[in-house]
Amino acid sequence: MISGLSVTLLKALGASALVCVLLAWSIVVFVRAKTVFSFARLLGAGFLVVVVLAHICEGLHLFSWMRWGEPASVGHYLDFLSAIFGLALLLSGFLGARLAKRPVEVVDRDRAVDGSYPLPEAVRIVSPVSGRWAARMSTTSNAFMEQVRMWRRLCGRG
Repeated sequence: MISGLSVTLLKALGASALVCVLLAWSIVVFVRAKTVFSFARLLGAGFLVVVVLAHICEGLHLFSWMRWGEPASVGHYLDFLSAIFGLALLLSGFLGARLAKRPVEVVDRDRAVDGSYPLPEAVRIVSPVSGRWAARMSTTSNAFMEQVRMWRRLCGRG
């Protein structure tokens, strides 16, 4: 027969597999692209690991002075706050990364930002997050930078 605490332990062990996969995936994403959103996702996964460890400690009767599972105890607040912070950071990391990858707006290939100077082979691209723009060309990066410098000289901005 399975007692009530061992059911808690079994649930925690089952959840630990999912949380470990989530943590490993968050580490890989953070190593590949060190952004604020990937760090928030990694931190959120870390808080969820704390939740799983709290439930494992409750199931194994470790650190009984924390009174796991009792309301208004240190263990309860550690578990609860870790779950809240973990979910909030994980969701903000996912949503922030998704919003940052929205498609960019391409505007008039043959004109500068103010519409007066031609920019051959350049495209105005507006970032969805910052609202700033950058010109992109189909040639090499050196030619791209030279084109941007020329446009700035023509506009009196550089």
